[in-house]
Amino acid sequence: RTAATKRSMTMLQNVLRPFFSKYDVDGSGTLETSELGRVFMDLNEPKSAHELEALFKNFDTDQSGEISFVEFCGGVRSYVGKKKANESAAIDRTPSRVEEESKEDDGDESEEEECPDEFAQEKFKTIEEQQAAIKRSAAYLCGVGTIVVLIFSDPISDVLTAIGERIGVNAFYVAFVVAPLITNGSELMASYTFAQKKTMKSMTVAYEQLLGAAVMNNTYCLFIFLILIATQGLYWNYTAEVIAILLAELCVFVVATQFKVHTMKTALCVLSIYPATILVVWMLETLAGIS
Repeated sequence: RTAATKRSMTMLQNVLRPFFSKYDVDGSGTLETSELGRVFMDLNEPKSAHELEALFKNFDTDQSGEISFVEFCGGVRSYVGKKKANESAAIDRTPSRVEEESKEDDGDESEEEECPDEFAQEKFKTIEEQQAAIKRSAAYLCGVGTIVVLIFSDPISDVLTAIGERIGVNAFYVAFVVAPLITNGSELMASYTFAQKKTMKSMTVAYEQLLGAAVMNNTYCLFIFLILIATQGLYWNYTAEVIAILLAELCVFVVATQFKVHTMKTALCVLSIYPATILVVWMLETLAGIS
């Protein structure tokens, strides 16, 4: 049995050696994560970043961070063996179970993470390099966005004030309705697009998108706004507005923590909080006399 195993491994090595050399792009005699990813891409079995990382660990038996030719052969043999075992098990499944798992697989495929071409795994040697490139791009875009905000925030405020004067409505109420559409319109459309896919992954991304926008508005943008107040000697006189915003956030907190299932009725209730805050501001300023 041992001799037969050695013969089969020798045959496998003879078959795989040309392939190993083909994907060993840098000629180091070993394969890195990106090179292993290309192997599975050409086999028409593309792997996600998480799957590729797990496969690499299985292939890299000595944990050196690189896959030698011997490790590559052993990993391929193990991978093929597991795949055959799964196929054999699939034959024994009942038709109803096959149909059920097929639907689950379809759902998983539809929930594959979408990655821009510039951050594709095969363009990087390691996962760490890919993550570093994503972080650099995020920091760059955040900086550009900050500059854009600083340049256009004052002109936009003047425009909203002029609109309020022309239609005879307090500029605050005009800004309260229009400004969020200007500043958060892209997040709204992106979240709506993700939600239309109706998968667990896409819904999670939609929530993360909206949560990120909320965090940015309540921290980063507020930070910039407070710096402008401090540097230009502005006077903060928006007590009623702050109270209304805190009440709105409290209502959303109650919905998020007390309701396990969100329906269309829940969504409409949350949406109604937005115009309700305008009413609260008007009542506090007009009836309670709070500035």
